[in-house]
Parts: sequence; structure tokens; C-alpha cells
Amino acid sequence: MKLLRKATASMALVALVSGMFSVGVNAYSSAQLEAANALASEGIIVSKDDAMGYALDQNVLRQEIAAVARGVANLEKTTVCNDVFADVSAEVPNTWACYSIEALYNEGLIASNETFRPESNISKAEAVGMMVKAAYGSEYSYNANLSTTWQEQVVAFAVEKGIISSFSNYDTNATRGFVFEVGANAMADEEDEEDLLGDLLGDLLGDDDMDDMDDEDMDDEDDTTVVIS
Repeated sequence: MKLLRKATASMALVALVSGMFSVGVNAYSSAQLEAANALASEGIIVSKDDAMGYALDQNVLRQEIAAVARGVANLEKTTVCNDVFADVSAEVPNTWACYSIEALYNEGLIASNETFRPESNISKAEAVGMMVKAAYGSEYSYNANLSTTWQEQVVAFAVEKGIISSFSNYDTNATRGFVFEVGANAMADEEDEEDLLGDLLGDLLGDDDMDDMDDEDMDDEDDTTVVIS
């Protein structure tokens, strides 16, 4: 996947090792470290010198996953904080989280609730759900007519997209490494789908037709009409 390949040059050490690496009680994988470097290369998370700096084995906070999800969704931070959640403001619980959280809220990617609980842990199923909404938007929605739970449905969707391996410990707290890997895989899948669409259009229309479409698009920009709905 494209996004993960971007980090290859900086991952010489990972090429020498594989499997799981112990950090305290939990562990992280080489794929999670590679994903963290890939997200850092995209400016979604802050680049660190090593796995310890990324704290891959630590549980992720809801405000942290919101920042990753905003990057996966390719959304800009909001410029103001409107205090849509009672426990999130420009100062509380810190000065940075609100602008990512409200960006997701404004796009309908997180639900409207009284509180967001920014400094609480998040379960693996909830983390996958947030990444899925960030990457695929309305392509995924919970189907209440099915006999399966929302956890089963969102995990099945993510497995089908190839961004995670199947798991059933839905309520286990997600680690930073887990979230980084899901987020990087989701972004890579989006890029692959865009490349595939471009290839298909190229095959169907041909290079000359694609050039004509580009020219028409440029002409249309001169008389664009703004529609307010």
C-alpha cells in the first residue's frame, strides 16, 4: 500500500527484525511501528526517533484518536472552538483537541452527544469505527435489521476492506499502535482505490479523452456558480 511504502526508507531497522516487540506489559509489532512512521511522514502525528517515542503499547485516548481520524479524513482543523461537547473547549482538557474533535463533528463523522470524554480510553471496536467513518464516510453504516452487533458489523466491514485482521475482543482498550496501523491502512486503501479509479477511467476514455476532460474542467472554473442549499 502506498502510504506504508513511503516510510520504507526510514525503516531500515525494521527490515532486520520481525514479529512482536515487548514494551512493558503490552507489545507492539513492526507493522505498527511502520504505520506510525507513515502517519508521521504525512504530518498526521508527530515524528519520533523510535518506537518508545511513539508509545505504541500505551492505550490511546479518545482525543488522540480524534486527531488521527481527522488526518485520515483529510480534514483541516477548525479555526474556532464552538464548545459542542460540554467537556471539550479551547482550554479543556488542553488547548489542541477541540479543533480536531469539532472538525469531525462538523462533517458528521462523530455523533452528537453531551460529552466526548476526551481523556478516556477507547475500545478496539470503537477505534475501528472511528477510522472507518473517517476513511469511508457514508459507505459504512450500521444495519439494525441484521442480527449482528454494531461491533461485529464494523469489524467485518474493516476486514473486508483489508485494513485489519478479524478480532472478537471488541471491548479491549485500543493501543496507540493498533490505531496507527488501522489509520495508515485505511489511508493506503483510499489511495489504492483512487489509483484504481484513475486507471479505469484512463482505460475507458483514453489519454486524449482524459486531456479533453481536464481542459473542460479548467474552462468551467471561469464561470463557477456557487449554490447555497
